[in-house]
Amino acid sequence: MIDKILDTIWEHKLLHSGDTVTVALSGGADSVALTHALFVLSQTLQITVKAVHVNHCLRGAESDRDMAFVKDFCDNLAIPLKIFMIDIHKIAADTKQGIELAARNARYACFASLDDAGKIATAHNQDDLAETVLLNLIRGSGTNGMQGIPLQRDHIIRPLLYVSRDEIMQYLKDNHLSFVLDSSNISDIYTRNKIRHHVMPVLKQINPAFLQSVTALSRNAAEDEAFIQKTADALLRSGASLQQLQMQPVPVLKRYIKSLCKGIGVPLESKHLQQALQVLIAGKGKCQLPNDNFFWIEKQTVRVGRPLKAEPFCLPLKEGICATPYQTYRIKIIEKKDEFENVHNLLFKNQIDYDKISACSVLRSKRDGDSIRLWNRKCTKSLKKLFNEQKIPCDDRFRLAVIADETQVFWCERFGVSETAAVSETTKKILLIEITNEQE
Repeated sequence: MIDKILDTIWEHKLLHSGDTVTVALSGGADSVALTHALFVLSQTLQITVKAVHVNHCLRGAESDRDMAFVKDFCDNLAIPLKIFMIDIHKIAADTKQGIELAARNARYACFASLDDAGKIATAHNQDDLAETVLLNLIRGSGTNGMQGIPLQRDHIIRPLLYVSRDEIMQYLKDNHLSFVLDSSNISDIYTRNKIRHHVMPVLKQINPAFLQSVTALSRNAAEDEAFIQKTADALLRSGASLQQLQMQPVPVLKRYIKSLCKGIGVPLESKHLQQALQVLIAGKGKCQLPNDNFFWIEKQTVRVGRPLKAEPFCLPLKEGICATPYQTYRIKIIEKKDEFENVHNLLFKNQIDYDKISACSVLRSKRDGDSIRLWNRKCTKSLKKLFNEQKIPCDDRFRLAVIADETQVFWCERFGVSETAAVSETTKKILLIEITNEQE
């Protein structure tokens, strides 16, 4: 076992000369073996070994017994020990978490609070790894779940991860090391215990090399996942265009979407991921994500978050620069020439018969019920129907401006002028409206 731990530390560079490592010591077989092994290897590795114990106060006298055992064990080896006592029942109630999750989060919070702890070593072993892979498989996890337990995450390391529970028990026997038993590990209340007590023995019987097989699967999955994630991260950092993204394989796109959402704190379930993937592949549309967030495509760009809510605007219709929250317009009133140019450019220029519009006309956002009889169309349609026909995204509609009075719409951005206000042979003054980048 010592050789396996040493090979794992060196191969994966878990520890370096001069490092401090603090072992999460519960008093159980795994953590006792790890603490003793690192103590034995401390001179070879030139490291300082410490320990931390978290008393969850869940098992009454048994929890106190574990704490006393850990203290004696560390005293005998002259290993510095830090003890935390936390009320998990209260924390679980306050945070509305299950006992297992609350305990895990509390433990890692204690680890994070340690000063000069260096690396934190937890005693997860090869059997734990296999159990986790099976749990993730049952829950329908993908490649990421097949990794099981990572060998290292940030400052947390797991030197025992490729050592089996049988090897650990043999090590304890060979070195005459005692340990404590956690009674909660005996009960089948927890799913992990059911797998440990009933599923794992059968799988080991079917394939004596089952642990080695799962370990190989885990390592291969980790390598594949790292490559796919690296590709997705590169696309995210480079600001890849929609066209570039659509050329990528689905696994890369899924990681891209996950990373994009994670960056703004949006959690994803598999159904959300699949819906977002469909939007990305189609290059259009929108889907809802948790917490009132959305995933959508806007102007050939992927967007995630909460779209801007409609901000109605209404400005006096006057000559000069008129700026709405979304666009800036230049309005001119000019004399019509004898040879006038009747141009209705839907994006940049529109001409309106100034004398045919009301003196109380305004430049405003669309309102429910707005309709217009467009010049040369010979029919009246609601703006909603026009927007639908032209497939104008819902998020863009409230940004478009109209010129209207209390009774009718004379002009609508992207569609042009109404028949009522169109320039004709009798027109004397023209109101010209153009989109511009100018400021007042």
